[in-house]
Amino acid sequence: MRPDGSLIPCINNATPVHDDDGERIASIGLWTDISERVAAEQKARRAETLLSRGVECLSEFFVLWDEDDRLVLCNDVFRRINAEIVEYTEPGTPLDTHLRAGMERGLYPESNGREEEWLVDRIERHRNPTGPFETRRRDGRWLLINGQRLLEGGIVTAGIDITEQKHSEYILRRSRDELEERVLIRTSELSKREKELKDSYYLLQ
Repeated sequence: MRPDGSLIPCINNATPVHDDDGERIASIGLWTDISERVAAEQKARRAETLLSRGVECLSEFFVLWDEDDRLVLCNDVFRRINAEIVEYTEPGTPLDTHLRAGMERGLYPESNGREEEWLVDRIERHRNPTGPFETRRRDGRWLLINGQRLLEGGIVTAGIDITEQKHSEYILRRSRDELEERVLIRTSELSKREKELKDSYYLLQ
């Protein structure tokens, strides 16, 4: 405690001194001021809290994996997407374990019948991201996922639900196909009508 009553965080490394009868008569020690370390730790905790709150505010799902492919943190969007395996979205969960849990519960239709091959491909894509890719879930949702390798060796994975976009694309594609089919049918009808008119003309001649 300072003379003004404020406290200084310290570490005391003390060794007791005993007399011949084993009674403690003194202590020899060194007090070390750790104010800077405590301030740095507090700053780090505030930064971690700020990061966590910022990640939770994202509309996209967000996951941070360390250099050993273990989950460091994720947001609630990711946990909701993986509600059926939410116990495998905890910090420290290996990517391999997370993906296997999803396969066992049928979350990844693309893996059906080729589970091990799919798993190897998915982990390779995670470790060496080359750009966004689309994947479909069992419930029909489509996700657009993008990974980014960090200089320290970890991986950031983010993604959005593009189900509505995929549905709109399907409707547009189906409408286009129907239009093309109607055009072909109408063209055929016109060609047939034209031939009939020509045949009628030659008969009149």
